Formats: sequence, structure tokens, C-alpha cells
Amino acid sequence: MLTACDMNVHKRCEETVPNLCGCDHTERRGRIELKITCIGSKLTIEVRQGRNLIPMDPNGLSDPYVKLKLIPDSDNVKKKSKTIKACLNPVWNETITFELKPEDKDRRLLIEVWDWDRTSRNDFMGSLSFGISELIKAPAIGWYKLLTQEEGEFYNVPVPEEGADLAAVKTQMRVSPLGYLWGITGTKLGMFVLTSGPGHNTHKTSITKRAPPSSDKDVPHNMGKKDVIRASDFNFLMVLGKGSFGKVMLAERKGTDELYAIKILKKDIIIQDDDVECTMVEKRVLALSSKPPFLVQLHSCFQTMDRLYFVMEYVNGGDLMFQIQQCGKFKEPIILYQPYGKSVDWWAYGVLLYEMLVGQPPFDGEDEEELFAAITDHNVSYPKSLSKEAKECCKGFLTKNPTKRLGCGNRGEEDVRGHAFFRRIDWEKIENREVQPPFKPKIKHRKDVSNFDKQFTSEKTDLTPTDKLFMMNLDQTEFMGFSFLNPEFVQHV
Repeated sequence: MLTACDMNVHKRCEETVPNLCGCDHTERRGRIELKITCIGSKLTIEVRQGRNLIPMDPNGLSDPYVKLKLIPDSDNVKKKSKTIKACLNPVWNETITFELKPEDKDRRLLIEVWDWDRTSRNDFMGSLSFGISELIKAPAIGWYKLLTQEEGEFYNVPVPEEGADLAAVKTQMRVSPLGYLWGITGTKLGMFVLTSGPGHNTHKTSITKRAPPSSDKDVPHNMGKKDVIRASDFNFLMVLGKGSFGKVMLAERKGTDELYAIKILKKDIIIQDDDVECTMVEKRVLALSSKPPFLVQLHSCFQTMDRLYFVMEYVNGGDLMFQIQQCGKFKEPIILYQPYGKSVDWWAYGVLLYEMLVGQPPFDGEDEEELFAAITDHNVSYPKSLSKEAKECCKGFLTKNPTKRLGCGNRGEEDVRGHAFFRRIDWEKIENREVQPPFKPKIKHRKDVSNFDKQFTSEKTDLTPTDKLFMMNLDQTEFMGFSFLNPEFVQHV
């Protein structure tokens, strides 16, 4: 493989392949020069020129014009440029404007180039798009690749300036940090995710134990006893979800309009399942000051004699399982009761990716035994609608041998970042949360729970009783240091 040119070439054919260093052979549909600015509610697009467009007519030329619209577009409002006849390097030099409404910030500006045809349907030549919220922050000026119809709905790819070292530009893009792709099951992409249970990372982590507090209250080191958070400080409004150890509730802090999602875990279940360390690690990760930006914020932690409470920001977009009906939660090594590491995280991400692309889980069964057998023994079937890149990516993550799984090789996450499926991803922008989400749940009001399963939201907020005899003999020092108050918590309005 000629890595500098991004080409796969057979060893025997290498000498016959032209030297494309400094050229971008992936620019198969040509390019377009644009200047897009947004001032106030006015979006202005200068459609300047195109270059190296693909020939669509028998004479080896095309009759290109540009079509612009906001997507998704309920009004079906489209604007077009003039048509340039018999040309592959057209110059339009036209200015097109849109008056934006407040709700348009979550939409995208789609720019398509079409070939006009007198006798039959017009032919698609290439497209690209920009998030309106991104254009509000900064203008888009320069040359951009024309992409396929499917890719163009979600991406734009800038073309380096003339004379720029293409290999150096690609290298710079590849060394951008991967961000926190592995943590997507805890992402905050408009969603709150219930993560209690065996899916937690159970790598052994040393926990520094504090000296016992002076009273029977486990008081965080950064606040006085009078400031301790208690269950009585909240009105519990609704159940948002349930896990193996407890439930998540929507709660309003008394005397304020602050809403929180509070995860409540039963100590007796945690002890019986030998998951004390797992729970303490979760608290320590959520309490990190420099944790990944895709994890929900932790406001505080506190405990009673029989329960642990995680007070977290309420992200009202719903949980990911509800949004995509994701049920691939049984990881292969867990089913086989084997110790596992990061390879399971990549497997879990593969299940999630498949579910989001296909709309159904990769494994199925009438009961747990059938489901386990499907995961360990059966091959995954892929619909023909999946692109080659998407299929290969899912196959890589769902490889049953963990040593051969995508992301588990010697290059680790670099293999994931460099996979063709992610070729349009700007990892640095993703990490900095500068990319407009392609999907945003609809929220009617601040207490809206329509994005959560009615099976949970219809339940009563009562807590089920614990085993009193068991609790009397429980060693409470197991949860020493759990209580915590986050001084950096920011309440989003």
C-alpha cells in the first residue's frame, strides 16, 4: 500500500502506477468554491465556481447548475443557480440568501450540483452540506470536494490550498486525538444513558481510602455537614429507567427549578453481586475534573444506610436504548465468564454501530440461552443496503477473536481512526463538540420525558424495601468515601 497517496497497489504493479504524491485521487466528482456567511438571521451563499466536474453527457461535457436547500425541509424550499452549458469548469458567481428562523439552527444547508438534461431526468453530480449552527459560529470559505448523495447530506470536505503538501495535511488529520469513541455508551449526545450493571469496566483500580469521618455521616471533604446533600432535598417526579442494581429517577431540588437524574442503587444487591469496586470506580470516573466531554455531569453523590445516590445532570433527550431500541447488551466474554479488557468495549461499540445502521440487533434469540448461542456461534448477516465501508467496519468490531478485532491490534485505536468508514470524521472537532449532531431529540418543555420508555415513566417512584436483616450485618465501610460534591458542576438552562 502506498500510504502517502492512500492507494492500494499490488507489489508487481507498483512501477506502472503514476506518482500521485501531492495529488488527491479520491476527488472523483470534482470540487466547488464557496463563501458562506451568516449575519444575524441572514444566511448568504456565494456560489463561485466548479472545477474538474464529472462528464454526464455523450459529448464528454455537462450542463451543471447548483441547487441549495435546508434539510430536513418541511416547506420544500429550493433555490437554484443558472445552468452553465457544455462545461466541466463552470463559473457561476451567484449569491443566494436564506432567511433563517430560530429553529433552523438544528438543520443543515445542502448544496448539490446537477446536470441539466433536456430530454430526461436531470443527473446528480455531487453534493456537500454544512450544519447551520456551525455556520453561525464561523464562515465557510474555500474549495470543497463534491461527495456522493448519501455522504453529502452529512459532510463537507475542505480541499487544501494550492501548493499545500497533501501528505502532510493527511498526517496532521490522522494524529488528531481519537477523542472518546470508546465511551459512546456513556455519551451525552442529547441522551441520558442508564449504565448500572455488569457492563461497567471492572479493571482493578486502587482506591485511596480516607480516614473514617468523625460522625456516622459520610461527609465529603469539600463541604461542611450542614451542606450535605440528602434524599429529602429532592422531590422525585418520575422513573426514567431501571437497571439490575436499582433505578434512575427524575428529581427536582426543593425550593429551586433545578432538575436532576438521580441513579439510586441498592447496597445489598451491590454486595451480593460483588460489585462494590465497580460502583466506586464509576463514581471516581464521573467525579474526574478532566473526564471525557461526552459523559454526563455529576452533581454529587450521597448515601443512606441501604442505598447509594448519584445526582447527575438531567439530559432530556432520552436514553440511547430507547432511541434506537438497542438490545445488544450481552458482551461475548461476559457470557463466557472470561476476564475482559478494552476488546469488549470495541465489541460493544460494534453492536451499537450495527444497531444504529440496521435498526435491529445483530444477535437475537427467544430466551437467554438462544441469545448466548447466537452471540458465540452464529455469524452476523448484513443487509445489502449497507455500504461496503460500513459492513467492513461492523465486521471488524464484531470479530469473535478479540486479538483480531478492529482496535485490538498493535496500532490500537489508530486502526479505528484510519478505517474507511470514518474517513469523513474530523476527530478533533468531535472531541471539542464542534460538530452539529445529525440527530437531535425533540423536547417540548423542561420536564418532558417523552423520550423515555413509558414502561418506566408510568411506574410509581416508590423505592422497594431492602433486606433488613442483611442490612443490619452490612459492613458500611465498604462504601467509605462515596459521598461527593462537584464544585465544577454547571446547571444548564
